[in-house]
Amino acid sequence: MGGLPTDQEYKELLVPCFEFLVRGYGLSTELPRILTTYDEAERHERLYTPHPGEEGTWTVLIGDGLTLNDHVFIAYYQYSEYTQNAVRILFSSIAKHDDFDKKNHIYPKVMPWHEETRKIRVSGFNISGTNAFLGLRILGIDLPDQTLIRSVTKEVHQVKKPIDHNAPKPPELQLGSGQINVSEDQGGRRPLSQTVILDHEFEWLGSGPIAKKSKTKHERTITRSQRKKNIKETNTVGTGEPDSSKDVLNATINPTTNKDNATEFEAPEQGRIMDLWNACVKARLLNPSIVNAVHYYTFEEDFNYNDKPTLMAFSVNSETLENEDISDGEKQAYKNWCYANSNKTATRGALVIRLSLKNCPPVYIFDIQPAIYISNVEGKSIHKERGHSGLVFRSKTLEQFEQYISDLMKSLPLSEGSYSKTLQGSNLVTQLFVFRRSKSAGFSDGESTLLNALRKIGITNIQLKEKTEEKPTVIPPKNKRM
Repeated sequence: MGGLPTDQEYKELLVPCFEFLVRGYGLSTELPRILTTYDEAERHERLYTPHPGEEGTWTVLIGDGLTLNDHVFIAYYQYSEYTQNAVRILFSSIAKHDDFDKKNHIYPKVMPWHEETRKIRVSGFNISGTNAFLGLRILGIDLPDQTLIRSVTKEVHQVKKPIDHNAPKPPELQLGSGQINVSEDQGGRRPLSQTVILDHEFEWLGSGPIAKKSKTKHERTITRSQRKKNIKETNTVGTGEPDSSKDVLNATINPTTNKDNATEFEAPEQGRIMDLWNACVKARLLNPSIVNAVHYYTFEEDFNYNDKPTLMAFSVNSETLENEDISDGEKQAYKNWCYANSNKTATRGALVIRLSLKNCPPVYIFDIQPAIYISNVEGKSIHKERGHSGLVFRSKTLEQFEQYISDLMKSLPLSEGSYSKTLQGSNLVTQLFVFRRSKSAGFSDGESTLLNALRKIGITNIQLKEKTEEKPTVIPPKNKRM
C-alpha cells in the first residue's frame, strides 16, 4: 500500500470510518449525505434515474445533484447486491440511534463497497507495539473494474411559453437591504453535489473514473416560462432615451470580436468590481500569515498585479449570431448583455482573482462587471449597478483553471449572466460555490462580499478590520482641599 514505510511490513491497516466514507465512496458531498440520510426507496430515487438499459452493460443515469464522477459507485449500487448491502449496513448503524434526545453515541459501520482487491495510499502513523498502521488521510485509491459501466447522456430541450400580458407582475427579488439580483440563479450552496471533497493531495491510483458513454440517451422536454418584466422606475441612458425605447434597443452593435475593440481593459474607477478587488488586497495586507499574494488573471497578461486590475471583455460569437435555432430576440438580448451600459458604448468584462494561501491550494474568485444604468427617482438621476452573482472555487491544475475561465467567458453571455448546471457541474474545478453581493455592518460592500464568498469555501479566519491599540485611560488625581 502506498504511503506506508518500506522498512516495515504491516498486517493491518486502520482507516477512520468517515474518512473512508467521504473519500472511498464517491466524489461529491451530496453522495455521503444521501447514503446516510434517506431510506432505501428514496436513496434509489436520488442516486439514479430509471431508464432503458443496454444489453451487456451497466448503464447508469445519475440523479440530479451528483457529479458525473460519482457514476462508478452509483453503477455498482444499482447493479451489485454487495454494494447495496454495504449501504444498508451503513444506514442501519446510523438510523438505530435516531432518538437524539437521549444523546446516544453513533458508531457508523462503513464497509468496502466492492469485493475486488485494490490499492489505497494513506498517510498516518504506526501504532506502537503492533503491526498495525493508522491511516488518518486517504491520499489515493484505485477504483474497481469499470469495463461494463456506461454513462447515459442527458439531453434537455427547453420550450418557451408565450408571455401572458394579463398575468400579474412578479414580485421583486430582494437581497439584503433592497439590492436586486437579476441573475436567474440565486446562488447559495445549490447544487450541493458540485462540492468535490478530494483535495489537491489526492490522486487516483490507476485510471480513475472512466466516463464511457452509453449508446442510449435520456431526453427530456421542459417548458420555460418567459418572465414578464417588472419595471418600477424609468431607466435612462446617456442619450436621454429610456432603456426600452426603440432607438436604444435597435441601436447598431459592433461585436467585441472586432479588431478595433479591446478584449481586455482596465477596471472602472468605482463600483462592485473595484470594491471586491480592494477587499482582496486588504485581506493580503491584514493577514500575511494566511494570504501569500493577490493577483488578477487575464488570457493576455496571465497572473498580474496592479492597483487597478484588468478585466477580460465578454465578446459576441459570430457562430451564435448565425445559428438559425436562436430567435432574433434572443440574439439581440445576447448582444446587449455584452455591454455594461444601455447605449452600448462600454464593453462588459469579468474580474478573475487568485488568492494564494499558505499551506492550502489557491482560491479563485470570478465576478461579472455589473451593468450601469441611470434611474430617475423623484426627479433625480442616480447611477446604479445591475449586478450578478459571482463564483468562488479551486482548481487542481492551471490548465483546467484556464479552460474553465474560457468556458465561462463563452457561455455566460448566452444565459445573460446566469450560471448553468453545466458550468456549476464542471469537472475542471472543485469546491465551487455561487456567491452574491452582501452587506454587513462595519464592512464595505466589497469586504462583506469577499467574506461571504470565502465562508462558502470554508475559510473563516480572514480578518478585514484593523486592530486598534487601546490607550490606557489616565485618571487625573483629585485635588486635595487644604
